[in-house]
Amino acid sequence: MTNARVSAEEALSHVTDGARVYIQGGAATPTPLVQALADRARALSGVTTVSLHLEGPAPHVDPALEGHLRSTGSA
Repeated sequence: MTNARVSAEEALSHVTDGARVYIQGGAATPTPLVQALADRARALSGVTTVSLHLEGPAPHVDPALEGHLRSTGSA
């Protein structure tokens, strides 16, 4: 078994238009992955994030990303 590691950008490259992405909350919020998703948002359309009680920055809820990312949880 190989313990492969990939960058946050590479991991988020698998998110496609219309996808639903769950974001773990609390102290385990994956802030580098959330940032990578927000950075890539303008290349996406209709992606929904699902989360509860995120800790730290929440760039994915920036109003400028409307139409690209939509959050159904609390930030």
